[in-house]
Amino acid sequence: MDIYYPDNGIKELIDYILDHGTRQRVKRGTVLVHERQPSDTLYLIRRGAVKGVCTDNKNHQRIIELMFDGELVGSYISSRLGEPSPFAVVTLEDCLIYSINIKQHNDFFECDVDGQRYVRAFTEHLANNHLKKYLSLVTMTPWQRLEQLQQHIPNIMQRISRRDIAAFIGVSPESLSRHLNAKDDDRE
Repeated sequence: MDIYYPDNGIKELIDYILDHGTRQRVKRGTVLVHERQPSDTLYLIRRGAVKGVCTDNKNHQRIIELMFDGELVGSYISSRLGEPSPFAVVTLEDCLIYSINIKQHNDFFECDVDGQRYVRAFTEHLANNHLKKYLSLVTMTPWQRLEQLQQHIPNIMQRISRRDIAAFIGVSPESLSRHLNAKDDDRE
């Protein structure tokens, strides 16, 4: 199967989910995707925040991704390959989301051109976003990741817990507090 490009992308996917998906409100702490279980659902966050979590080799939960308003969430590639999700997705605040079952809308997610099955171009976009977020884990310092997060979501400190922010950037909550206090002292 190859990728088919004509006029398809993320905007088309978002519009499709808004038109055909199920709108729902979910409470903080709701698991949308379970780690190591199949998931055929793709979510669009209209309002709220979620975290991508996986279990490391020491059986600790690691936050590998934070996602916010307007972002797509799910284990799309795993679903396409018929494999369980390598991570869980859990809401960090009450959220308004749209969900769509990939298999029930397979005619949108795949298309037939001259007898060949193709996946749409947004597949590459989703995979590239996951890769960029993973690379930030291994190439940026915790404080660079914090700065990037604060630039993306300026009110992040008011939206989600410092414990989750610290876990995402890879430091202890105490180190994060010291860093933030030092920054406040520098401003005075």
